[in-house]
Amino acid sequence: MHFCKNNIVLRLCGIEPVQFVVRVLFLMLLLATSTSTVTSPARANAGIAKAPAPSWVTDLDIPEPLPERIDQVINGAYYLLLSRQIRFQNQQRTAYRRIAVKVTNREGLEEAGHISIEFRPERDNITIHGIRIYRDGGVTDILDDTDFHTFRREKDLDSGILDGNWTAFANLYSVRIGDIVEYSYSRTFQTILMQDEFFGRFPTNFGSPVGVLETRIMVPKNMELAIRQPENPVQIITKDLPGERIYSWVQTDPEPIRYEDHVPSWHDPQDVVGVSSVQNWSAVAADSLDHYTPVQTLPRAFREKLDQIGNSTSGSRYRISKVLSLVQNEIRYVGIEIDRGAFIPRPPDVVLKQGFGDCKDKSYLMVEALRHLGIKAVPALAHLSRGQTLADILPSPYVFNHVIVKAQADGQTFWLDPTRTQQYSPDPVNSQADYGYVLPISKDTTELERIVPVFPDTPNTIVEESITINSEEGQPLVKLKVKSLYKGSDADEFRVKLAGKGSRYYADVYKKYYAGLYEQIAPAADIEISDDIENNILQVLEQYEVPGTADYKVLLEKFYLQADTVRSILTKPDNEERQRPFVLPFPIHRQHRVSVENLSGTYKPLDPIDIETSYLNFALRSSFEKKKLIVGWTLKTKQEAVSASDYKNYGEVYDSLISETSWWFDLTQEVEGEQ
Repeated sequence: MHFCKNNIVLRLCGIEPVQFVVRVLFLMLLLATSTSTVTSPARANAGIAKAPAPSWVTDLDIPEPLPERIDQVINGAYYLLLSRQIRFQNQQRTAYRRIAVKVTNREGLEEAGHISIEFRPERDNITIHGIRIYRDGGVTDILDDTDFHTFRREKDLDSGILDGNWTAFANLYSVRIGDIVEYSYSRTFQTILMQDEFFGRFPTNFGSPVGVLETRIMVPKNMELAIRQPENPVQIITKDLPGERIYSWVQTDPEPIRYEDHVPSWHDPQDVVGVSSVQNWSAVAADSLDHYTPVQTLPRAFREKLDQIGNSTSGSRYRISKVLSLVQNEIRYVGIEIDRGAFIPRPPDVVLKQGFGDCKDKSYLMVEALRHLGIKAVPALAHLSRGQTLADILPSPYVFNHVIVKAQADGQTFWLDPTRTQQYSPDPVNSQADYGYVLPISKDTTELERIVPVFPDTPNTIVEESITINSEEGQPLVKLKVKSLYKGSDADEFRVKLAGKGSRYYADVYKKYYAGLYEQIAPAADIEISDDIENNILQVLEQYEVPGTADYKVLLEKFYLQADTVRSILTKPDNEERQRPFVLPFPIHRQHRVSVENLSGTYKPLDPIDIETSYLNFALRSSFEKKKLIVGWTLKTKQEAVSASDYKNYGEVYDSLISETSWWFDLTQEVEGEQ
């Protein structure tokens, strides 16, 4: 497990979801990753041994492919046999893998024509046991003729993460369409955390057909294993041997996963068997606590900065926000996740000296900074995307991939992420991170703790469009002024976007948007951006004009308005049927108001719209007085996803919003206009 910004990939091995990735399954895409960076020259067979399989390994026959599954095969590789067998003895894990894959088309040659294994040479031992090709009723052993090349490749370098992983890679000669490629290997290693415990998560289905999926776990007989079955359980068989107990299950032709788009990140489509010898979450917290020992003192220069914050009379909440901003913006994010560095934080003085750190480094530093100011704070283990479902997972230190800070002041708890940037709210309640369930690293921790989300009571984004119509000769036909106000988390988010792409980029985006609505419209002034850091309010001002030379009737006879907030935020459903939740942007609370001034006719206000569901609210109001037509609407999402059972209703709501939130007005009329 890397404690870093990027999500960790659930590994096929199901034991330590970090260092061991095999590309052979359809979802393993290591060699296809365009951002991978080779940082060392390849070495032939370096660190890769060849030897027979361990004596405790069992061998199943390779099944025949099922004709009815052929059209469900992904990338032309039909996995006939996937065997994963793990033996745990004396803190050492040996993970054995045997894979047999049939090449069904040309794409399958790319999938099955090579072997790729990711490992860490400082503590992993890789042994290749066999490589065979089955063709026309015969079998060819190519183990001795296959050379493995090892090289270091930093696939997350662009994200500021160095993991020190190496790849063992071998091209297989003479693989043809119709062949069955079979190979087996094992990896022997120790975990960094909780070396005396065993834990794992084992998927029981995949997106592509699998003929036979075998799982065997061998642990000391005196080790108590908790097992958590998925919704579709498997039949687990236990067998006792001298000093050992074996847990095993075999699945024949498990039903492939039906994947759907727009699924929330916390929803795992795979069924998973969870296994753990860890008795409770307090044991995980206690083990982690040893790595976050309170420091005696912080470097002098840093203490002086903290004391300046502490001398403020604005209170503890303000001090928390200032410390958060200090750590976020003065310590850049770099994750050196090599060996123990993937799990053990660096001391605060080291982080301050080097000026960078990863999530655990920055959180450790922030905790100590808050403690220096007399504010209670502890680190907390989190998961960037799967935190909503951690309560359904057995205890293990490897189900987390992130560290944040739990701070307490004025009887309130704040959950803060020092790896974020551009958060300047004077109240930490506006900077909270919602990662679902987290595990505070404290001697008092007994269970996971659910972060209670904080939602804005008032809109965080307010857009006002002022349109002035002027038919006088020599004057612009239309003047448009757009004022966008971003507050709280929306200000943080937009500030990050501006820092990344610059104001010119967004000026061009906005110009293109309005050019698509009104012919001949062009900027009348440069975009203006003002940022009130202390109050965390960011304002964007745009000005546009349609020249007086534009065609009066073409533009004003069918003048278009739309509730763009709806179209730009909500996603159109693909169909009426769905098995999985449908993600919503969340939390969203936006207000949009359009005024059209200097009208010559009389206009009837639009009918009000009020839509309230369990997942969103939408309201629209309009008015007409003193030659001014005003249309305003608000949109608020109330949860992260629409359930599969509500999906049909969401589709109806979406269609209704789209059909009822765009309007054509005849602005040339001297009497009541058409809408």
